[in-house]
Amino acid sequence: MNGVSTVLLAFYRLGSRLVTPLFFEELTVLLEQIFFMADQIVIAGDFNIHLERPNEPNSDRLLEIFKLFDLVNRVDSCTHVCGGTLDLVVTTSSFIPLTCVVSSRGVLSDHGLIRVTFPVCLKRCTRTRRLIRSWNHMDKDLFSELVCKAGFSNSPSYLDL
Repeated sequence: MNGVSTVLLAFYRLGSRLVTPLFFEELTVLLEQIFFMADQIVIAGDFNIHLERPNEPNSDRLLEIFKLFDLVNRVDSCTHVCGGTLDLVVTTSSFIPLTCVVSSRGVLSDHGLIRVTFPVCLKRCTRTRRLIRSWNHMDKDLFSELVCKAGFSNSPSYLDL
């Protein structure tokens, strides 16, 4: 995007399972693998960790890992019908979205829809004029003669068309 390499990662952690140290270890390994793949990282999904609860070990540990990889959560409001910020949009600190809005909690899911707008400029395709020759109607003998005269080959047998 904008000539900068970007990794987009969709994320889901099953909420019915307890958060274990293994989860944080695996997340760290995943981030280590993608950290050097791109200049920008965007992770969006359902972490099922209450990030809005300060001083909770799981949210503190998750924020600690984000900080380690220069990542910032861009969602700052409730994303679940029962309360809580469980769904996140996390980006590299320098890749700041223009908007990040949570809406429609409880309409299709107990989680809200997060709409994010990023500052991305797409290059417009410019049309160029091209001359396309019909090779079916080409005079092969004349072509062979012109190539031989140009000095590409000492022998016309190279151009046995």
